[in-house]
Amino acid sequence: MTPRAFGPPMLRLSPFTALRAGLGATIGLLATGAVLWLIAGQGALMDHPMIIAPFAASAVLIFAVPSSPLAQPWSVVVGNSLATLCGLIAHLLIPHPLPAMAVAVGVAIALTAAARALHPPAGAMAAYVVLAQIPGTPPDWAFLVTPVLSGSVLLVISGLIWHRATGTEYPHLYHP
Repeated sequence: MTPRAFGPPMLRLSPFTALRAGLGATIGLLATGAVLWLIAGQGALMDHPMIIAPFAASAVLIFAVPSSPLAQPWSVVVGNSLATLCGLIAHLLIPHPLPAMAVAVGVAIALTAAARALHPPAGAMAAYVVLAQIPGTPPDWAFLVTPVLSGSVLLVISGLIWHRATGTEYPHLYHP
């Protein structure tokens, strides 16, 4: 293996494209967070974060590499939701956080791949769900709907609006 193999494998984004992606992600995350805040109510923000780290990773894909199969609406919504379900079930069945987290991520990868919804932030979602739970307490099943499912849908809608407004294609239409 040559040192060149460790270099950046992806194409360079133009400065304009990089700025457009960064601004889109900022606006998309702010809009998603604001709507989730309205859905959950003001007090809920302190008890339960509405914008969670995996959403930021989803935003990178949606706004910076919108043509990636990993950034498509199905992958974002179904991937994040299936991974959350894996995390909640792992928390329920495995009493220790480390093995529960590892199993949740592994099962999430397998399920999202089988559902054709592979989305790397979903791995982080499965881990987050397990690690955010208090050991020995029942899983917070409502977390699957708000913020995960609703937040994923809102982030995709933000991406759809942003890309339409800036003249870029999203979702990317794949032709067989």
